[in-house]
Amino acid sequence: MNRLALSVTVGLLAAAVSGVGAERPYLADPLQHDIMSDEIFMDAAWHFEVEEVKTTSDQVTVTTTGATFTFSPSADRVLCEQRLAQPRRSLLLYFPDGALAGLEVTAQGTGAVILQSAAGVQFKVNCDSLLMIRSSDDIAVRCRLLFKPLQTYSHSLHHLFMDAFGAVGMFPLEGTRQVQKSPDAPDFTYLLGDERMLWCSIGPPREYPWEQSLRERLIWQGSWKSPELAVPSNELIDGWPEKGTILWLQSEHMLWTTWYHQDLVPRLPEEFQRVIDHSHEVGLRVIAYASPFYFHKGLGGHAYTGENMGLYLAAVADLLKRYPDLNGIYFDGVYPGSVKNTYIVCRATRELIGDDRILEIHCTGNAPGGLCYNPAADTWADFILRGEGQGFRSQNWLRFYVSCYNISNAIGVVCNNAGYWAPTYENVQETLRANARLAFMPWVREEFTTEEWEIRYARARGLPAKEVRDRHDYAMENWYWPRLHPGFPAWVERINREFFASGLTTKPRIAKPPHPFPELTKKHLETVQQAWLVMDSFGGDAPEYISPMTLNGVSIGDLPPSAGDQWTAGVKHALPQEALMKLQATNHLVIENPDRDCFKLRNIYIDMVLADGQQASSNLLKSVYCSVSGWPYTEGFAVPVGKALEIEIPIPLK
Repeated sequence: MNRLALSVTVGLLAAAVSGVGAERPYLADPLQHDIMSDEIFMDAAWHFEVEEVKTTSDQVTVTTTGATFTFSPSADRVLCEQRLAQPRRSLLLYFPDGALAGLEVTAQGTGAVILQSAAGVQFKVNCDSLLMIRSSDDIAVRCRLLFKPLQTYSHSLHHLFMDAFGAVGMFPLEGTRQVQKSPDAPDFTYLLGDERMLWCSIGPPREYPWEQSLRERLIWQGSWKSPELAVPSNELIDGWPEKGTILWLQSEHMLWTTWYHQDLVPRLPEEFQRVIDHSHEVGLRVIAYASPFYFHKGLGGHAYTGENMGLYLAAVADLLKRYPDLNGIYFDGVYPGSVKNTYIVCRATRELIGDDRILEIHCTGNAPGGLCYNPAADTWADFILRGEGQGFRSQNWLRFYVSCYNISNAIGVVCNNAGYWAPTYENVQETLRANARLAFMPWVREEFTTEEWEIRYARARGLPAKEVRDRHDYAMENWYWPRLHPGFPAWVERINREFFASGLTTKPRIAKPPHPFPELTKKHLETVQQAWLVMDSFGGDAPEYISPMTLNGVSIGDLPPSAGDQWTAGVKHALPQEALMKLQATNHLVIENPDRDCFKLRNIYIDMVLADGQQASSNLLKSVYCSVSGWPYTEGFAVPVGKALEIEIPIPLK
């Protein structure tokens, strides 16, 4: 079917999708069309396109934005290679003899390519690097992973394999069964037939949006007390541009006419428009709650599998037509019971709202389930929000479940609710190391009385309500926002390569300060009289090997000597006055190694004498930091020989 005929026959509706009211067509009800056909998702959209289709006598090669798929009919194989982050062979698919004979391209668009073999095996290569496979007859498809995964998430027969540089997802649909699994390697065999499907997702599907991730900051505002508080006052809005760029209106049933939405109609339409207008006046964009999961029209209950998707998309189109200058929407949950429909609604919504609007998706309850998710669905969002009610967990959880870096390359945001909106320094540091983000939450300050806070939320930390609010503000202003500077991407990439790629996935061990000072403030730091860098050292043979050190950019001299190849405890190095003046909540220690010395350090901290003679110290870093990765004594965090060690030393401030 040609594209002109398609535009007439599938019933396109029009919806206003830009701030200037331009009309954009969208597919009225995607579920009325076969996902494997040329009736749906054949056009390039957003960051994705099919770049090239090349046919030779023995191969068909399809190149998308993020991957290359090479079909070899004579060998009955399909090779999937990723193009981004670290170009490499990712997945090899084996088919029975003759299954791919006569393979040819049957439909081609800028957003997808469809191929069909004489034996009834059908493929659809999507521009987001999702390969869909379907067969009319029973065939066994063997899937062999071509890299060693660092992290694997599985749910039932669904699998997601990841390392620091990419991902492969395998999702059997429509009754497809896994019939064999190799005990030695990620090698699975699935049984197709009777129109059953297997989806294979290759990640990352697109480049990571570094500029957007540093520029855009979410302001998470909501109310569960009254419709009036769900639409913040102009006075509140006036104070937010310095906190972020996107005003995200949650509020659920206090924002819309019903909690179990029948349509997306504001309780206070004029006030809703006022919030949009005034936010634009002060430089904020506005996104509003519009959950597919909680949209019950036509169902009478939660949309677990999304059978009412057409009604949902119509409601979003109507919302944007009534409020054409709304800058985007927020999904509170998708369809946890359907991998297929979760993908369809994410892609269809992106095509509906257009390139310039914002799509944020909360998917702590993922499809297919547990921690396992489909990167090809996530990648249609600007922001992915995960971890509701879970607090801050392991470094791996942050990196591979929340961050999405080199997986879907959406911007991953920690859902830091349930008593964890007062993040510690370690919480913030671990989040940034994983290249995840935090949202600023003004409703932490505005929504509840002190009694309600202490009963409902502050109890999780054992803190008074005001202190919870103040700590949230302090953490964002002092530990989080200052780190999102132009040098941040290079820091993340170094961590990604040296920490995650090495397989060292345990977080640095941080102990309480050797000389705790609970009331320590920034003002105390400004009056420090003396300070020392203290550490246990192994193999530091200075002055024979010179290793210059800087702290917060200030030269503090050379690494002091230790007793050769044995641990020397408590080596102290006095800090010069200029370094004392630079002490802060996060202190960046750099130890150069131009002479390629082999040494390691542990139990690192900064000891201080305050103006009144009291002692205080930074947190104690118990982890081992090693100057060379190939040394017989190497342990802990190691860098290539000759490369500088970079260590963050936190000072806990009130």
